Amino acid sequence: MAERLRRILVTDDKAEIRDFVRMVLEENGYHVILAYDGEDCLRRVLEEKPDMLIIDIMMPKKSGYHALQELGAKDPRVRNIPILIMAGSMNIRELFDDWKIQGFLQKPFTSKQLLEKVEAAWQRRDHA
Repeated sequence: MAERLRRILVTDDKAEIRDFVRMVLEENGYHVILAYDGEDCLRRVLEEKPDMLIIDIMMPKKSGYHALQELGAKDPRVRNIPILIMAGSMNIRELFDDWKIQGFLQKPFTSKQLLEKVEAAWQRRDHA
C-alpha cells in the first residue's frame, strides 16, 4: 500500500513566497495546501487537517501568531503537528514558548534551507 503524501499547509500573504515554497515542497514529494493570511489559515487547518504547518508571522488581517493562538484554542490537536515559523527577524522566538515550534526560517531562505528545516521537523516529531 502506498504511503500517503505528507500534507503541508503553507501560509504567507506574499504570493511569490507561497509559490516558491510550494514548488520546492512539491518537487520533493509533499502535498501542499496554500493559505494567504491568518484567517484563511484557520479555516484550512480545521478543514484540511494538514500534517505540518509553515506559517509567516507578519500578515494582514490576522498575524501568524494570532492565528496559532486561535487554532490552539479551537483545536488543541494543532499543537501536536510540526510547525515552522517564517519571519524576517528571529527576535520572535520567545513568543512561542508555549508551543512546540519545530523550527524557524528566516526570510529570505533557500530551497536547501527550507528542505533541511522540513526534514528536521519530521525527524524530531517521529522521534518524540
